[in-house]
Amino acid sequence: MKPQKRWPIILLIWAGGLFLFLFFVLEPLGDELNLLNAQREELEREIIVLRRRVQEIDELELRLSALHDTARLLEGRLPDEREIPDLLITIEDAAFLSGVGIQSFVPRPIEEHETYSEVPFSASLRTTYHSMLLFLNNLRRADRLIQSKRFTFQPEQEGGFRVDLDLSTYILTGGGTP
Repeated sequence: MKPQKRWPIILLIWAGGLFLFLFFVLEPLGDELNLLNAQREELEREIIVLRRRVQEIDELELRLSALHDTARLLEGRLPDEREIPDLLITIEDAAFLSGVGIQSFVPRPIEEHETYSEVPFSASLRTTYHSMLLFLNNLRRADRLIQSKRFTFQPEQEGGFRVDLDLSTYILTGGGTP
């Protein structure tokens, strides 16, 4: 057979070989490439989710740190039992500085809680409205936490008011943190 007559057969063999190469070699590689692309997209989505979680963890760590700082600050403002006399002096100083007269100051029974104890006091004051605000402001600025609770104002005949109020402070017990 002459080479001019064999070229269609050779071309057919080459085309068949090329087709077989594409079908058996490149087609599985294309499927594997598609599978790898799908896995890559899934991993990218997981990375995005994990980055969000890391950011949330960082934000939570910052909040936790702020809460620890607040707890340490409040622990510093809570008196222990041997500081109660100093606390009474603080209240008397606040009354003196604001022009409030203390008529009576009565400690009440300590209320025990799980991690702290509440030390309540009842007080009766003779004051003006302005002096009472100064008194409360001086208590707010005290080194220790003093909570003022119930107020009752009763006008007095000589002018001013008689104010009955409840005050409380807190003591940490059991080594816990607030």
